[in-house]
Amino acid sequence: MDCKLRIANCELRRWLAQGIVALLIVLYIAVFSALSVARHEAFETLAFDLSLYDQATWNILHGRPFRSSNEEGLDILLADHFEPILVPLSLLYLIYSSPKTLLIAQTVVIALGALPAFWLAKEQLGYGLAAIVFPLVYLLSPALEAANLFDFHPLALTASLLLYAFYFLHNRRYGIFFVFALLAMGCKEEIGIVVLVMGLYMLLVHKEWKIGFLTSAVGAIWYYVAVFVVIYNFTTDYPSPNIYSHLGDNATEVITSIVTRPRFVLETLLTKHKLIYLLGLLAPFGPLSLCAPHVLLLALPSLAINLLSSADYMQRLDAFHYAAPIVPFTTAASILGTSYAVRLLDRTLKIGVRQSASLCCALVLTFGLCYHRYHGLSPLAAGFERPSISVHHRLAREFIKMVPKDAVVSAQANLNPHLSQRETIYLWPRVEEAEYIFLDVASLINKDDIHSWIQKDLLAGSEFGVVASQDGYILLRRGWPNLGLTDDFVSFARVENPSPQYPMIFNFGDSLQFLGYDVLHDRVKLTQFRFSLYWRALRKMDRDYFIALYLVDSEGNVAGSSQYSQPTCVWYPTSQWEPGETVRVVGNTFAWWTDEMSRFGVALGVVDGSDEWEVGARLRPWLVEADLVTRMPDDGTLLQFATFRNKLGLAANAPEERIFAPPTMQHKVHADLNHQVQLLGYDLSPRRTQAGSTVHLTLYWQAQRQMATSYTVFTHLLDGENRIWGQKDNIPCDGTCPTTGWVEGEVIVDEYDIVVQPDAPPGEYVIEVGMYEAGTGQRLPVLDKRGTIQDDRVLLETMRVGMNQ
Repeated sequence: MDCKLRIANCELRRWLAQGIVALLIVLYIAVFSALSVARHEAFETLAFDLSLYDQATWNILHGRPFRSSNEEGLDILLADHFEPILVPLSLLYLIYSSPKTLLIAQTVVIALGALPAFWLAKEQLGYGLAAIVFPLVYLLSPALEAANLFDFHPLALTASLLLYAFYFLHNRRYGIFFVFALLAMGCKEEIGIVVLVMGLYMLLVHKEWKIGFLTSAVGAIWYYVAVFVVIYNFTTDYPSPNIYSHLGDNATEVITSIVTRPRFVLETLLTKHKLIYLLGLLAPFGPLSLCAPHVLLLALPSLAINLLSSADYMQRLDAFHYAAPIVPFTTAASILGTSYAVRLLDRTLKIGVRQSASLCCALVLTFGLCYHRYHGLSPLAAGFERPSISVHHRLAREFIKMVPKDAVVSAQANLNPHLSQRETIYLWPRVEEAEYIFLDVASLINKDDIHSWIQKDLLAGSEFGVVASQDGYILLRRGWPNLGLTDDFVSFARVENPSPQYPMIFNFGDSLQFLGYDVLHDRVKLTQFRFSLYWRALRKMDRDYFIALYLVDSEGNVAGSSQYSQPTCVWYPTSQWEPGETVRVVGNTFAWWTDEMSRFGVALGVVDGSDEWEVGARLRPWLVEADLVTRMPDDGTLLQFATFRNKLGLAANAPEERIFAPPTMQHKVHADLNHQVQLLGYDLSPRRTQAGSTVHLTLYWQAQRQMATSYTVFTHLLDGENRIWGQKDNIPCDGTCPTTGWVEGEVIVDEYDIVVQPDAPPGEYVIEVGMYEAGTGQRLPVLDKRGTIQDDRVLLETMRVGMNQ
C-alpha cells in the first residue's frame, strides 16, 4: 500500500511539474507576443532590423529570395548574413502576412526552449522544485527577453534551438541533435562554429570519435560555405569592417589575427565593460554554472564574436540579441553544475539529496529573480514600461491605407516596418524612384536642413505634392499637386490640460513659461534620453526663440549642447504660438555627452538667436513655482532640471524634493539678512590648519521670501586687522543656485573650499560671510531681533592657522 502511495505521489508531482512548465510557456508566449506586437503598434520597431527581415521573408514567398532594398548597397540579404531559416518561416505568411507574424513566431520558438531546460533538470535533479526552477529562470533571463523584444532576428531563435541540440547531444540522441543543429545553423552563419565546438565536445567528453568528427566537419563546412561561398559571392565586406577593423579587413584576416596575436586579443577582452558583460551572462543562474565549465566552453565562439567586437552594443544584455546563442549554454551549465553541487553537498554535509537539491535550486531561483527584478523586461521587472499606443499612432494607420500595396515607398525608420511588405521600400532620406514619401515629423530628430529639404526642395518644386498631412504626419506623392500642409498639421505640438511627469513653473523673460517635463526612456539607446518639455506662450512673440538642451558636468560646467533646434520648434516656431496655448517640445539629447561622465545634468536654455553658446542672448529663467530642486548654471542663464548617472547605461536620478526642515549642523547661527535670507548655521573643518591648505565651509541658508535679485555669497578668512588671507565669492552652490531660484522657507546647503594664502602668518583667524549684489557691491544688512541693522556680515568662530611646514 505504501509503495502504491509513493508511486501515486511521484506521478502527481510529475504531472504537476509538467503542468506548471506548460503554464509558464503559455504565459511567456502570451505576455511577450503582446509586448512585441504592442511595440510594433507603438512604432517602436525599426527599419533595421524588423523591416529588413520582413521584406526579405515576404520576397522569398513572392519568388525574390532574400531580396531587400532598404539599405543602400544591400539589395540581397545574403550579402549581410546567411540565414536560410527565413525560407520555412516565409510559409507562415500564407497564414497571416504581417511583420507581427515574425514577432510572434520568434516569441513561440524562444519560449519552447523551456522544455529542454525542464527535461534536462528533471533527469539531473528529479521532479519537484528543481525541474521547475530552471525553465523559469531561462524564461526570465534578461538577455533572452531583450533578444525577444528587439525587433526580429533569426539569431534570437538559437536560444531555443541550441538548447534542444545540447539536450539531445547530452543524451546521445545524435539523429535528433543533427536536426536542431541544422536548424540553429540556418539562423546565422556563425552558428556553424558553435556546432564545430559541439563536435569537439562529443570527441573529448563523450569519447564519440566518429560522430564528433562528423559534427565538427559539418559545422566547419557550413561556416566555410556560408561565408566564403555564399556571402562572399555578394560582398567582400564581411565581417563588418567597422567593428572588427582592429583585427583585420575580412574574415580571413580576423581569424588569423585571433590565432597569431593572443596577447592583443587578451588585452581586447580584459576591459571593465566586457568583464561586467560576462558577469551579467552568468548572473541569472548564479555561480553554480561554473561547476560545469566544459558546457560553458560551448559558448566560446559566440562569446568571442561579441567580446572581440569594438561595438559596445554587442556587449549589451538588456537591449540587443547578440547574447541569444550564449543563453542555452549558461542554462545547461547551470543545470549540470547544480547536479554536481548537489552530489558534493550530499557527500560532505550528509543532508540528503533532496535537501541538497532544494538548497541549490533555491540559490539559483534567488539569483534569477533578483537579477530579473533589476534588469529584466517583463512586467515583473522594476523598470518595466508597457508600450503606449496613442491616438497619434492610430492615425498613422489611416495614412498607410492611402499607399498602394505595389507602390515604391520611402519611409523613416519607425514607419518603415509598417510598409515593408512590398518589392521596393527605401529608408528615408533615400528616395530614388519612390512614388510616395511617408514621414512623421513629430518623431523625427529634426534639423533645420530637413525642414528646408521638405519645404523648399519638395513642396516648393513640382516633383512631390502633399497627399495628406495631420498631427505631424506628411504623406507625399510624386507628381501630386502641391496643396501645402493643412492647418492641423502642427496639432502634435499642441497640448490641452497638460500634466507633466515633473511639474515646475519658470518664466523665461516675459515671453515663455516652462511648465515641466517628462523623461522619455529608450530601452535600446541607453546612451541618450528624450524629454517632453511643456511650454506656455505668455504673449504673442515676434521672433523665433531657439530652445536648446545642454550637458552640465558634476561641477556645474556646461560641456555640450543639443546643437540643433528641437523638432517642434522647426515645424511650429515660437512666433506662431498663440498666447495661453500649451506646446509640447520633444527635446533630444545625444550620445557623445556621456562617454566619459558618470554623473551629469541636463539644462534648458532659451536663446534669442541661433548661437546657443552666447550667454548674453539667453532669456533668464525666473522661478514661479517648483517643488523640485533646480540649478541655474552658466551665470543663471540655464535651468538644470534633471540629473543622470552613467554606469552600465544611462539612468535617471529621481528628482530631489526641496528641503524645508533644517538638517543637522555643527554650529547654529540664525542670522537675519534683511528679512530675505537667514543663515541658519555652518560646518567648518578643520579647526586648525596651515598656510597654503584648504578650509572646507558648509553654509546652511533658508529663504525668508522669494527674491527678485541674485545675490553673491562672500566668505573671507580675516586676521585680527581685518586683512583677507583667503576668500571664495560666488553665487550659491558654485554658481548653480542663484537666490532667484529659492522658494520661501527652502533650506540650501552651500559648500565652499577656502584656500589659505601660502604667506598667511600663524595666528587666530575668523571667517566672515554674507551676501551682496554683484552689480553694485552692496551687502545685505544683518538685522537683530528688532529689525535694526547690526552689521553687513556674519562673523563665524575663530580658527587657528599654524606655520607652513
